[in-house]
Amino acid sequence: MRLGLTWKIFLGTALVVLIILASTLAVTSVLAGRAADTAVDRGLSQTNEQVGQHLRARDQGLANGAKVFAQQPAFLGALERSLGLEDYSSLYDQSREASQQVGAAWVQITDAEGMRLAKSDDAGAENSDLSESSLVGGALEGEDKHGFGLAEGQLFQAVAVPVRKPGGVEARSE
Repeated sequence: MRLGLTWKIFLGTALVVLIILASTLAVTSVLAGRAADTAVDRGLSQTNEQVGQHLRARDQGLANGAKVFAQQPAFLGALERSLGLEDYSSLYDQSREASQQVGAAWVQITDAEGMRLAKSDDAGAENSDLSESSLVGGALEGEDKHGFGLAEGQLFQAVAVPVRKPGGVEARSE
């Protein structure tokens, strides 16, 4: 079958238009993908910065709150009495009070060797050795420590601050 000149011109023109259209779509798709990737990267970067600012502010708030609480005369007196009598029941109340004042989910109080004396969300918490924890260990050495942990499948932000009196006891809020 032979095609006439009109059909040859029509098919040739259609083929050229199809090639130009496909090329335009391909280039547009690549450019749109790059633009989308750039926008996503920019959005993720901004979100990352905002989350970082929020976490730093939360960390600073926890640390400042824990430091203030750890230096309150009522807390220091209760701690001194509890250590002297080796009766840590009042420290549970102090840990709950600290948790509320600091805005922490829970607070732990340890002795100068890192043994847990009280935990605000567990009245029956065992006296566990927490000295190997980098947070508690650092506070026992007199440093403010900051970090994150994982408990019961949940990520949490934590700070540990030293208690200067009596005898280097450490309070930890998380």
